Amino acid sequence: MRWRPLRVVLSLVFCASTALAEDAQPDRMEPGWYVAADLAGGWNSWALYGKVEATYRHPLREKMDMVWSHGELGYRLAVSPAATRWGVHGEIMPAAFFRLRLHYDSVFFHGFYGSLRTMPRNDVPHDEADIAGGPSRPGVGHRVWLNAVLQGKWKALALRNATELVWYAADTAQNYFFNWEYETISKQSDFVFENRFGLLVNLLEKRSPHALYVGPFYALVLQPSTDFRRQRAGIDLYAEPFGPTRRMGTPRIYVIAGMNIEETYRTGELYVIASLGSTWDLR
Repeated sequence: MRWRPLRVVLSLVFCASTALAEDAQPDRMEPGWYVAADLAGGWNSWALYGKVEATYRHPLREKMDMVWSHGELGYRLAVSPAATRWGVHGEIMPAAFFRLRLHYDSVFFHGFYGSLRTMPRNDVPHDEADIAGGPSRPGVGHRVWLNAVLQGKWKALALRNATELVWYAADTAQNYFFNWEYETISKQSDFVFENRFGLLVNLLEKRSPHALYVGPFYALVLQPSTDFRRQRAGIDLYAEPFGPTRRMGTPRIYVIAGMNIEETYRTGELYVIASLGSTWDLR
C-alpha cells in the first residue's frame, strides 16, 4: 500500500453522505443557502481530502409539511495535498424518488504527492502506477459528471441506486494518466461509468432527530475504452449523533468498509473510507 493523498473518490462519499442527511432530516424546507463542510480519509489507499460546498435550494413541491421535490444550484471547493478542485453544479429532484445532478469541476494539480502521473500505455499494474507514471507533475484537468439517483424509503428501510457517467480530460504529456477518483488508467479524454446500489436500515428510526443508517452496498465500475471492470461490495454506515445546533450545524459521520470482489489487479483487497462533516442552514 502507498500513500496516495489525492484519492478524489472521496468526493463521491461527500455526495452520498449529503443525500443521506436529507433523508435523515425530512423537515420543512424554505428557500435559502446551505453550507456543508467535510473532511475524509481513506485506508488502502491512504488518503486525505476536504471540501466546502455552498448551495442555494428552493422547494418545488411540498406535501404534509415535508419536502416533496426541490431544485438547487451550488459551488464547491475541495482540497487535498495533491490537488485543488473548484466546481459548480445544478440539481433537480422532481419527485421524492428521483434526483438528477450535473456537475463540472476544474482540477489544479499541485505537482507533488502523486498529483498527476502519465504513462504511454494502459496495462500498468495498479501497484506499479507510481513508478511507470514517473514524477508528479503540475497540470490542469476537467471533469463533468451526470448523477442519477433512484431512492425509496419505508419506515426504517431506505433503498438507493446511484448511476454516474463521468467524463475526464487531463493535461498530460503521454497518452494515459492514473485516474485517482476511480483508480483506473484513463486516456487523456475518457469516460467512466459507475452504478452503486445500497440497502440501509435506520436503527434509530424512533429517536428522531438522531439517525444511524447501516446496510450493505454493491458497486460496479466500467471504463469501456480500456476494458476496465471492477466490482465492490461492503457496508455503509451513516450517523447523525444529535440534532442541529447553531455552532455545529447538523454533524454527520459516514463510513464505508468494503472489498474488491473483482478487479484486474486488486481482487480480494479490503478498503475503508471515513468522513466527518456538518451542514449549516443559513436561512
